[in-house]
Amino acid sequence: MARELRNLTQVIFLGFLLIIISSAYWSVLQHEGLLQRKDNPRRVFADQHFARGLIVDRHGIALAITSPRAGTTYPQRNYPYPEVVSATGYYSYQYGVDGLELAFNDVLVGEWGPSPRAWEVWKNELLSRPSVGADLRSTMDVWLQLAVVDAFAERSGAAVVVELPSGAIRALVSLPAVNPNTLDLNWTHLQANHKQQSPLVNRVLNVSYQPGSVLQPLILMAMLNDGYRLEQPIALSQSPIYIDGFTLTCMQSASDSLTLRDAFILGCPEPFADYDLDPILFADAGFFESVPLSRIPNAAYPPIKMRDVKLEALGQGQLTVTPLQMARVTVAIANEGRVPDFYLADAYRMPSERVWRSLAIPHHTTQLFPLEWVAPMREVMAESAAQMPIEAGVYGHAGVAYAGHQMLSWYLGFSTESGGLTWVVVVVVEDAQAPYDAVAVAQGAFDYLATLEE
Repeated sequence: MARELRNLTQVIFLGFLLIIISSAYWSVLQHEGLLQRKDNPRRVFADQHFARGLIVDRHGIALAITSPRAGTTYPQRNYPYPEVVSATGYYSYQYGVDGLELAFNDVLVGEWGPSPRAWEVWKNELLSRPSVGADLRSTMDVWLQLAVVDAFAERSGAAVVVELPSGAIRALVSLPAVNPNTLDLNWTHLQANHKQQSPLVNRVLNVSYQPGSVLQPLILMAMLNDGYRLEQPIALSQSPIYIDGFTLTCMQSASDSLTLRDAFILGCPEPFADYDLDPILFADAGFFESVPLSRIPNAAYPPIKMRDVKLEALGQGQLTVTPLQMARVTVAIANEGRVPDFYLADAYRMPSERVWRSLAIPHHTTQLFPLEWVAPMREVMAESAAQMPIEAGVYGHAGVAYAGHQMLSWYLGFSTESGGLTWVVVVVVEDAQAPYDAVAVAQGAFDYLATLEE
């Protein structure tokens, strides 16, 4: 009898030993692998109950918060200002993450910043406590964003406002846009509507447009470098230029005889169509590469095969550009040819702390154009802005382009404050009803920016 009991004890002991070894294997050696498995119910539970950090604008106004979800035991992400979705993006447990929510996910889930002490890590793992999310401070100005959205007045398109010399993006508007607060409810409708209006695509970063006559500042710089003079006489022909059934004419009334300066100010396409364009100009302007924007991917397109020099000079050929690429060109003109890297967030704050810590953001500056190129451009863009029928920035240029059956209205310009800050604004309006529609949108941005000096 004693022998049988001893054997039974040994079997039970070996069973417990195997359980201990198995538990140690899965909890220690395979710990990370189990946590990363998508079918791990513990991970699902943790994701559903995790409170992500805040996203705030430059003034500390909350743009994304986590709050209790009615009728459930887990929180939901809320966006007090859904108009800022082009920058904040969205967080949906069911449909994914986008924008700042995606780019700075490691910050918002507490995986960024100083490493916690070893005993805190051990205690959290022992008690199955998830890491605590940190807050993210974006560079956005929510009031500026709302002013630009209001200025669009139900129109579709894109706009971006960049502050110099820092390179901080203060407004990023893409319309139409999703409402991140109702994303889960409307996802099926959004996908069905995606091909018609593309509300899920960020037009500033990832939609390329025909540039049309908004290329004129770039081409004029090249022309002046090739020996053209601003006071050089230009004789306009009586033969109209037709593109896709549209007639390309001066944006303002012009006489038959004028100077190159006049042609630029009045938006006349003919002198630029006659220029012997070198396609390397587009490469030098950065049109075939993505724009350096910290953590935020944006579109890059391969070099074009220039089949018709005249069409390319008119901005109606193979070349298409994103609003962010045009913003980079405009920044160079406003900033003595130099372009800083852009960014959309600059600091994070650890839980239970008040102090913001700077993010490790690369700050590079690129000399996009020689200083001698941009100096005369500032002069003529100031005259161009002064003669526009709608008042916007101190320096500006408006243009139109034609794509299919729609007219695109473009504006690029900038103004400098007495304190030394420069605001660069680029706007494109889709299916425009008038050539200066984009200028009206830019006016909304500059009107708000003017209040910052008061």
